[in-house]
Amino acid sequence: MDGYDEKVIPVEFEFNGWYIGNIVFGGLIGLLIVDPLTGAMYRLDMGSIHETLSKTTADAGPSLKIMDINQIPDNWKDHLVVIK
Repeated sequence: MDGYDEKVIPVEFEFNGWYIGNIVFGGLIGLLIVDPLTGAMYRLDMGSIHETLSKTTADAGPSLKIMDINQIPDNWKDHLVVIK
C-alpha cells in the first residue's frame, strides 16, 4: 500500500481432506495430476490474518543533497554552474 512499509506475512496451509475424495470421485487423474498441479490438495488458512502496517518514514519526493566536488562523477563536472 502506498505510504506504508512493505510487510511479508506467512500464510499457513493445511492438507485438504477432499483430496482423498479423488480416489472415489476423480480417479487417478484428479489424484495424481489435476489437484497437485492446481494446488487444490491444500487449503489456505486465511480466516485470521490481521496485521498493522507502519507508515513509511522516508519521503519519496525531491530532495537536496550537498556533495563535495570529489564525490560527483567526472561526466557531471562539465555541467557545473558557478553560483556567486
